[in-house]
Amino acid sequence: MADEQDKSQKTEDPTQKRLEEARKKGDVAKSQDVPIWFLMMATAGIMAAAGPLTAMIADPLVRIMDHPHAFRLTNGGAQQLVASLLASLATPMLVIFAIISVAGVLGHVVQSRPLWTGEKIKPELSKLSPLKGLQRMFGMQGWVNLLKSIAKMAAIAGAMMYAVWPEATAITESGRLDPSQLLLMTQVIAGRLLLAAVVVVGVIAGADFIYQRWSFMQRMRMSRQDVKDEV
Repeated sequence: MADEQDKSQKTEDPTQKRLEEARKKGDVAKSQDVPIWFLMMATAGIMAAAGPLTAMIADPLVRIMDHPHAFRLTNGGAQQLVASLLASLATPMLVIFAIISVAGVLGHVVQSRPLWTGEKIKPELSKLSPLKGLQRMFGMQGWVNLLKSIAKMAAIAGAMMYAVWPEATAITESGRLDPSQLLLMTQVIAGRLLLAAVVVVGVIAGADFIYQRWSFMQRMRMSRQDVKDEV
């Protein structure tokens, strides 16, 4: 009852000072779906650049298979060959790692300014309590989060099924295709599946960020007395 009365008194928007204090503690509006969407976009970019990246990876292997007599495996030749292969693979792998890393960072930076704080990783007795943990898992918020996850998965699965449905006949007859045609069909289907997932997750991430921002601002609201005390 006291909590409800306290909430009813918080009718004022939070001051900049209150928002900054919350931010210093790592308490900011943030959606977990936004970084996922950025990682999926990065994956799409990697797939779009699969041709050049594959060529960079395959080129040294092709040279070895075309001219095996040019490589000696004695007197340290094997070690040199392995080192050469690893050096050739380093560039494309670093490119992929860099794209994924940048996407992961951007997924957080676009939601709030860069923030370094240890408040969120400090141990709290409430988090260590098994009873509190069960309440979080099986409480109302836990069930809401579960239903949200199921709805997200259903939406993504439905969009992917819709995207690949036109190729249903081709998939059932794929056993008759030669390897090159099968590879092309696989690329087309994979592209459609990824595009459908990116679109749906993008919509979900945008909606969730708006909700998280609204929920955060509601939680930060202040009473008139709180505002006067800060002034």
